[in-house]
Amino acid sequence: MTAGFLHVLVEKATGLKDDDLAGKSDPYVAFWVDGDKHAIQKTSTKGGTLEPVWNEELTILINNGKEVHVQLFDDDPLKDDKLGHATLHIDDLAKHTNWTPVTVPLKGGFFGLGKEGTLYLKVKFASG
Repeated sequence: MTAGFLHVLVEKATGLKDDDLAGKSDPYVAFWVDGDKHAIQKTSTKGGTLEPVWNEELTILINNGKEVHVQLFDDDPLKDDKLGHATLHIDDLAKHTNWTPVTVPLKGGFFGLGKEGTLYLKVKFASG
């Protein structure tokens, strides 16, 4: 099993659907390992855009996990809407000890089968 720190540079997203009735979506990205939603790492929210640019670095503690879950949300006052999601395998990510670009197709829509945009990351793993 893999343990260490996954450094993620969240660069941008493209091709997002507009989930707001008035205006454009206010997207942010959340990451968590396996089912541990208590240790969620989030980007800031970008207001009124379907092509958000973050350039934010997050550090995710990996303690023998198998998957990193990625969920793009639309920040709304009552309940945040899901814009797209993906699952990344830690064994694949742990191979990158230098910053490596990763293009993540986001799934969503009917039964999670449709394409809902693309997330652009750079990742670097440090064992520890």
